[in-house]
Amino acid sequence: MKIINPTKDTLYVNMLTDVYWDKNNFCDFMDLRIPPKEKCKILVPVDAVYNIYFSDTPQSDDDELLQLNTNDLKKIALYPGLTENEKITNLIQ
Repeated sequence: MKIINPTKDTLYVNMLTDVYWDKNNFCDFMDLRIPPKEKCKILVPVDAVYNIYFSDTPQSDDDELLQLNTNDLKKIALYPGLTENEKITNLIQ
């Protein structure tokens, strides 16, 4: 999966799932920091549902939440206000 930051600020991203990596660890990705105008490639399991929490601040009190299945998506552009202003039309297959 490729996560794109089209903004002029660093994005802070946490991706949580209920899929296990091994017996004791989930396939979670925590504390991702994507610099302005950059992309981040992540190897994710197939058909896993992720809750993606993201914000342009390191505090978690203003995080936005998207839920997606890795089968449905190869790239996504994240930016503040995405979940409030649109029906998430920036998802790229």
